[in-house]
Amino acid sequence: MQAVLLFSMMKAYYKNKKITLTDKLELIYAEHGKFITNLYVYEKIDFNTISEKLFDNIKAFQISKIEDYERQKIFTQVDIKPFTKFPKTNLLKVYLKDNEWLAFRPSGTEAKFKIYTQAWGYDEKTLLKSQERVKQLLKSLSIQERYD
Repeated sequence: MQAVLLFSMMKAYYKNKKITLTDKLELIYAEHGKFITNLYVYEKIDFNTISEKLFDNIKAFQISKIEDYERQKIFTQVDIKPFTKFPKTNLLKVYLKDNEWLAFRPSGTEAKFKIYTQAWGYDEKTLLKSQERVKQLLKSLSIQERYD
């Protein structure tokens, strides 16, 4: 209910300024960019195999860093640093060169493996190229595309 009230207040505010909410949103996107997020859910994927492939191919996959929440370490192409901001959990967060990231984790409640992804860009062309890099990494890991 509060969201509806907030939406109505925003609409009235921008109407007085002779701009639509859609126009305002496009201005925000132009200034800050857009994000695409996806969730891939798989069965029968071995987390350790994926982890090994990522670490063995950190340069080939153009990975800028890997946050390993289980080992509490950040891995880059040149060094390893401690990472203690978050509790230990079975999660790898992989950052690619242009602000794309992927988070790999087994489900804690069922026999499934989840991959969360995010790609960013100022315009549609950049955003699609960014998303394509994420898909290429998944393909390089022998993970077939699947959305849930």
